[in-house]
Amino acid sequence: RVSAAGALLAGPTGSQVDGGSFDYSGTPLVWADDRFAIVSSPLGITEIAGDGTVLRFGDIEAATVLHRPSLAWSGIEYGVVWRRPVDQSIRFTRIDGTGRVPGSERTLHPGPWAGEADIVWADLGEWGVTWNVGHVGDPLDIHFARLAPDGTLRSNAEVLGGPVDDSWPQLTW
Repeated sequence: RVSAAGALLAGPTGSQVDGGSFDYSGTPLVWADDRFAIVSSPLGITEIAGDGTVLRFGDIEAATVLHRPSLAWSGIEYGVVWRRPVDQSIRFTRIDGTGRVPGSERTLHPGPWAGEADIVWADLGEWGVTWNVGHVGDPLDIHFARLAPDGTLRSNAEVLGGPVDDSWPQLTW
């Protein structure tokens, strides 16, 4: 933990919050009203109080293997985006206090060669998701999708591509 002034604060150190693995993510930690939250693989969300105490761990779906999951908070629910290792597709789902919102999972890119993904909640009332597509030796193109609060796809397009490698796109609002 770090104070607003940047000083290290005392608190729990070296504690494991679940049995899953935390992989690199564009937004590994988000602020959710009065707590921090982090997403892990298999799909689970851990909520942490400001003092570092683990409030709860929600194992959303043990069978879902995520690669580089990213998390955003809308004020009422989480949005999660990840790369599915099996087919290298980019997936999105919404998670509320009871678990995965039924029917909310979407495939944003069918694969293959999808890579890093990041998500943000925009105060305009929509989710923004970005990811790269390509592989070593080929250009990595950056894609961006906009989704309505319920996860309905509003737009999905390549926004940056060319002869250079563009990787690890990240978003902020």
